[in-house]
Amino acid sequence: MRISKKGKSVFVEIGFWLEKDGSIHMGSNDPAVSNFHVAVNSDPKKPNGHPTLYRRLAGYLKQMGAPAPQLESD
Repeated sequence: MRISKKGKSVFVEIGFWLEKDGSIHMGSNDPAVSNFHVAVNSDPKKPNGHPTLYRRLAGYLKQMGAPAPQLESD
């Protein structure tokens, strides 16, 4: 983990991956944020729904050659 010069931001290595249910999960192996784990999906009506973030993460997965969801724009 690294803290910014102004002390307002922290930087940790985050990994994200596609789950079988179509959600994208994010987590970190950094001990400073050992409990960090979040899931997002494309349905804005669901508690973890965040269509914009989901599309961005899906695009990064696809760009890097990892399993990625098929999006309507693909």
